[in-house]
Formats: sequence, C-alpha cells, structure tokens
Amino acid sequence: MNLSPPKAMISIIFFACLIMLLLYLPTMLASNSPAADYIRCSPLQNNCISKQSPLGYLKLHITPDDLPYDKPISVVVSSDNPSIQQLTLQFKGRDMEMGLLPLTLSTSQPGTYSGTTGLSYCTLGDKMVWLAELTVVTPQSNYRLIFELNNEV
Repeated sequence: MNLSPPKAMISIIFFACLIMLLLYLPTMLASNSPAADYIRCSPLQNNCISKQSPLGYLKLHITPDDLPYDKPISVVVSSDNPSIQQLTLQFKGRDMEMGLLPLTLSTSQPGTYSGTTGLSYCTLGDKMVWLAELTVVTPQSNYRLIFELNNEV
C-alpha cells in the first residue's frame, strides 16, 4: 500500500494517539475520585461518628455544638486509622449554597486532627441544616464523608 505523504502523516498521528490512549487509559479509569458516605448526626448529642470500613472509626466533634454563625467553630476529628495523610473540612448549607472555603485540619497528635473556622451568616438562623463535608486522603484512595448536622430533636 503506497500512501501519499499527507495520508502517511495522518496515519502516523492516528496510531500514535491510539497508542497513547491505550497506555494512559488504565490511569484515567483509576481516577482518585472520593467515595461518599452520608451520616446524619447532631453535634448537641455528640454522635457524629462514621464507621466506614476502609477508614475505620472516625468521630467529628464540633464546639460550640449549637453552630452559631457569629463565633469561631472549633473542629476536632478523632480516628483510629494511622494511614490518614490529610483531612479537609468544608461547611455547606444543605438547602442553600453558602460558598465556604475548605479548612485543612492540622495534626495535634496521632489520630487527632483539629482546626478553627466559622459559618456564614444565614437568614434561616438556627433552622439552617449544615453539612460538614470531610475529605480524607489516604495512600489507597480519597474518601468523602458528609455529616448532616441537625440539632433538632
């Protein structure tokens, strides 16, 4: 088969792209997108606990537990998983986008991560249901835990 120079160049480019796709396809398919786990809890009852099997025991403690918008919010996460490399927390409104920035929690001692943040003012006041979205980075994967913080009993 005798190809003209432009057709030969197109064929070479096509086969090069095909080879690149075959080489990088496994990497693209094994993306590190976080798996999600949804936990309903109440900071007032101190029951924000996840026992997701790959992560083990993980507890979220928030102070003050009534989630005021006009005071600093202290967050402590306790875990029995030694392979956690990083924890990032972001508060979001369940029914209203609040656009808050993520907070990377620092390690104070093995298995304990903490940080301080604040909540945006919300016209719903104490009726607002907040989501604490926790991203957990481990060598194996990233995990996303969403704690629905509802203090109404």
